[in-house]
Amino acid sequence: MNFHKLVFIGLLFQFFDFKFGSFDIMPDFIEYVIVAYAFSKLDYRYAKEGFISALLLMIFSFFNIFNPSLLDINTGSNLLTITSIVFGMLQIFYFACIFAVSNQIVQDSSRKFPTVFLAGVIIVNLIASLSIHLSVNLASTLVLLSMVAFFICYMYLFIFLWKRIGLQDKKQAEKSTDL
Repeated sequence: MNFHKLVFIGLLFQFFDFKFGSFDIMPDFIEYVIVAYAFSKLDYRYAKEGFISALLLMIFSFFNIFNPSLLDINTGSNLLTITSIVFGMLQIFYFACIFAVSNQIVQDSSRKFPTVFLAGVIIVNLIASLSIHLSVNLASTLVLLSMVAFFICYMYLFIFLWKRIGLQDKKQAEKSTDL
């Protein structure tokens, strides 16, 4: 089992949001099921925490299918705003667990990447949180900029995972030839 490949496949469900009317063809909660499965097969430090965070995010995402405003920070409801912020913080922890486990599976020199990616995700979440307190024009501009930043962060993540898939496959092949 290639952890990075499963995470890559799972993230496709979050990144691509295909809808047919109001029906989501690729619901986000499937990502968390796939990544929770990937974490469950490992015995590395932070794998258990990653598994639990993936399960919690899966539950959030599953309920979001039936109540799309559940994770919408711009509803004006304090409870929904808090829920959205908790979801964002949990997602940052989830990514930190992915990177921690990834660095244990494949040790290389790309340790700077998780910091850059997580900083980008934190900034995007902060922009989304702050945009409700700004004028419509400024908020619209910030939301557009955060969407561009989100896209860049995820492209960066997909490239990182693609390289890690190859490194993990190479490591597993070397391990099997040693036996």
